[in-house]
Amino acid sequence: MGGPYASTTAALGGVPTVGVDVPIDSVFIVLFALSAIGHMFIYQTNRKRGHIFRVSLPLFGFSMARIVSNILRIAWATHETNIRLGIATTIFFNAGTLILYVVNIVFGQRLLGAACPQVTSHKVFRAVFTGLYVLVGLSLAAVITSIVQSFYTRSTYIHMIDRDIQLTAITYLFVLSCIPYILIIAFLLAARKNVPAKLGSGSWTSKIVVLLVGTSLCGLIAGFKCGTSWETPRPRTNPAWFDAKWAFYVFGFVPELLVSYTYIVMRVDRKFYVPKSSQQKQSLEESPISESDEESGLGNLAESKQ
Repeated sequence: MGGPYASTTAALGGVPTVGVDVPIDSVFIVLFALSAIGHMFIYQTNRKRGHIFRVSLPLFGFSMARIVSNILRIAWATHETNIRLGIATTIFFNAGTLILYVVNIVFGQRLLGAACPQVTSHKVFRAVFTGLYVLVGLSLAAVITSIVQSFYTRSTYIHMIDRDIQLTAITYLFVLSCIPYILIIAFLLAARKNVPAKLGSGSWTSKIVVLLVGTSLCGLIAGFKCGTSWETPRPRTNPAWFDAKWAFYVFGFVPELLVSYTYIVMRVDRKFYVPKSSQQKQSLEESPISESDEESGLGNLAESKQ
């Protein structure tokens, strides 16, 4: 098998350059490093107090993954002809945000579990979300495989297959990013009939607003990637507006940073904390969103992006 071969079509952000991308990516490295420090500091501080909130770990892992993404872009900028660096950079850029999508779903499930624990502990509910998480892994594997394969063949037919795979996966991920909206609506409907159990600290309004902000920003990221992917591919010599560098950063790293910092400043570790002694915790432990599952599931997802 030959290759890798340089892509003939325009891509989001194009090939990074030393003059433009290196300074920008350097700033993002610092900002994501501060984000990683913030999430780990919160986790360690809480752990010493017996307040275990393991969702901080995948958020830390996400920030670390984004540091790697920007380092790869800098390396690619200084070695523009190194196609393998380009492949690695593309994979990291597309994979990292999955952590935020899953974290938002976990928060949404916790909201619904507070108002309607009998639903979140039901075997059908658990099966549905287990299936969603399995599809996340399969989508990630499919995207990585198709991206790598597309650089190692000149077959138009295989390129069409790879594109179909990527479109299917990225459309699913866009739908996944919007699932917290459904969970929020379900919570509001359930809260009309049932008094929600205690969930962390802060008002229910603040919890909903924080999750809406995080979900909307992630939806913006996923929607931009999905919408631009469905556009007819254009040659590298004639890129579309959404392939410009400003669009790459404005619809990519910027909203991701906003989500990460919002969750630090608004202290999601307090708002969405489920005490081990609470009755709701028992229901959550029976579902895919228990703290132990977050450690093994979300934690592994975070590690896979680093």
